[in-house]
Amino acid sequence: MSQQNMPTPQEALSAFKAEKYNEALQMYERLLERNNRDQTYNYYYGVSLFKLNKNQDEAIQRLRLAAARPPSQDVHFYLGQLYQRAFELDLAITHYERFLAQQRTENEMTKTAKRAIEDCKASRNIINKYFDIKIIRKDTIPKDQLLNYY
Repeated sequence: MSQQNMPTPQEALSAFKAEKYNEALQMYERLLERNNRDQTYNYYYGVSLFKLNKNQDEAIQRLRLAAARPPSQDVHFYLGQLYQRAFELDLAITHYERFLAQQRTENEMTKTAKRAIEDCKASRNIINKYFDIKIIRKDTIPKDQLLNYY
């Protein structure tokens, strides 16, 4: 790496494309120290966080910055995935739909996005349901018998 361990954008992209996400994450972190508003750096940094399942809040923040002028339209797919994990189902659906609107061909990601939209809608219905539970009888039972009574 060049001067004082500062990676070049090409080195960081090479690590990312080689699926060395830990290495790419560190390189993009250094590059973002220089320019934290760069959409490309934010995109690859956010996707690296997503792939490594680290700091989802920061991944969302970085990908939202990148979404203004993303280097790849996949940014909406990844935002959908992150919002779905955070149970922000309406935002997840919005981003999945944006991703699908920009796709020309059917591939694994489009199939995943379509399925995820269905999952989000089903989850939204379950989360918003109100269950009325009535206590019919109270008993004291031995702790080791709890599952039998449940």
